[in-house]
Amino acid sequence: MPSPGFVELGDRLAPITYRISGFDVEIRQHSLILRLARAMHAGWTSASPTTTTTMRAAMLQEFSDFSGGYGTRLFEAIGIGIDGETAQWAGSWNSTTHTYTVNMAETYTKIMAAMPIDTEATRAIANKAAQVFWLFFEAEVG
Repeated sequence: MPSPGFVELGDRLAPITYRISGFDVEIRQHSLILRLARAMHAGWTSASPTTTTTMRAAMLQEFSDFSGGYGTRLFEAIGIGIDGETAQWAGSWNSTTHTYTVNMAETYTKIMAAMPIDTEATRAIANKAAQVFWLFFEAEVG
């Protein structure tokens, strides 16, 4: 199952909205969103029913210029969560079908479990990444 493409991913990721201290914050087509889309596109490999994504590696590659700390680990967590979900899906293949269906809520939970910090912003970014991944992941395609 191929990636929907960098442009489509970027269009679906934007905007990312959240609320801090009573103020609404919105991230539109910002370089952060474009880079997240590029990393998701690069890590979107599922050529066969037992092939998983490589999101963690793609996130680390795309955000390698970050000086470490929470920034790099935030995007690594997104990769870890998505890779964990597709690994569970690929592992459930029994030669005719998958017994596990990729789930948006589980993807988000896996991302947040790997997240180094829990803030409104990280929750919003993680939620949007999980939503967009789930929107385009066609499990029945294999």
